[in-house]
Amino acid sequence: GPLKPKITVSWVAVILIFFITGLKLKTQELTKAAAYWNLNIYVLCFTYIFIPGTVYILTLLLRLTAYNKDIIDGIVVMSCLPTTISMCVILTKTAEGNEGAAVFNATVSNFIGIFLTPALLLLLLGESGSVSLTDIILKLCVRVIVPVAGGQLMRYTLPCIVPCVTRNGKNLKRFSEILLLYIVYATFCNTFYVGVDAQPEEFAILLGILIPLYLVYCSVCFSTAKLECLRYERTDVVAV
Repeated sequence: GPLKPKITVSWVAVILIFFITGLKLKTQELTKAAAYWNLNIYVLCFTYIFIPGTVYILTLLLRLTAYNKDIIDGIVVMSCLPTTISMCVILTKTAEGNEGAAVFNATVSNFIGIFLTPALLLLLLGESGSVSLTDIILKLCVRVIVPVAGGQLMRYTLPCIVPCVTRNGKNLKRFSEILLLYIVYATFCNTFYVGVDAQPEEFAILLGILIPLYLVYCSVCFSTAKLECLRYERTDVVAV
């Protein structure tokens, strides 16, 4: 269409989101997040052990029914994927969470996912997809790491813009939210334009599974992240 989503969504919107993030984020917050080992391990374990494991058990029960087997396989595949970086960062920023931890963990999870996701699919489904390792790493660098680094570099080479960025923090956050909304809108439009193989009743059942499952994961995540032994602050719990 005229909006050219392959360019404006996949590249322009994502790059702008992370450039703004790098522009607003203090470097010490990012380095602190990188050294926050117990939070980082928690996120990785929840993403790549707890979610795939519990979803796999659920799908074993679903396979005893007459439900579409391809959709069941799709649920397993979805559980093995890391969160989308832009969604993770924007939602954390909107909720006033630990933005540095969100950027670091989302980026690391997606990088590790290049290797872990195919391994998990091989373990749980007995098959693995073929992806271009070089292509994924290149896109991760160009869309995430370079824009964040560019924003950080501008903070230090042009310190005069830092007060301006601080004053317009709410406007920049709102602009990032609009970009995220555009990404979601374009993705939904493309999904319905291309079409899905599921029947309406199968799609309704899928929503009936995924929505409660999401709420359960949120409850488990928030309740465990608030354990005193972990010593997470409120902003850390929001980021998780």
